[in-house]
Amino acid sequence: MTPTAAPAVPPARAGETADPRQLAADLERAVLPLPPAERRAILARLVALTPDPPANGHPGPAQPPQDYLPPAEQARIVAELNELEARSPAFDRGEVNADWAWMWREQSRGPGGELGPYGGKHVAIYRGRVIGSDEASSLRLQLRASQTLRPPVHPNRLVVVYVEPWDHAEG
Repeated sequence: MTPTAAPAVPPARAGETADPRQLAADLERAVLPLPPAERRAILARLVALTPDPPANGHPGPAQPPQDYLPPAEQARIVAELNELEARSPAFDRGEVNADWAWMWREQSRGPGGELGPYGGKHVAIYRGRVIGSDEASSLRLQLRASQTLRPPVHPNRLVVVYVEPWDHAEG
């Protein structure tokens, strides 16, 4: 059985509006056979085109901030992440799953948990602890945290998530 080629997703254009549901469907069909760099590009496009929730007087859950980086800086970071991925050794997915379980446990503890001080920020988690945070950019955090560890780790070994501000968290 030969793998099918992923459908081509044209690059976003300035001022483009698209149906986020269609982009999500395209992503679902395309994401698995694509290399990490292309997956990240599609995800970035989806995030950039996702409209803000309507202002209806109800705060609702907080929305993670988009990576408001100048295009040149974002392109540089993505290139560095791709280079780091290419030269990084394989990693145990079980360790990543353990970090996801830790994150959900701590998230459920609320402001008193290990994630308490990080409400409203992106955090990088490695081996059951927060190793970095960034208020503006998950990409920048992923790169910085991957390079900071000795030896540097594969960027996808880290769990990088946005922690909702506690005053917006559903309780």
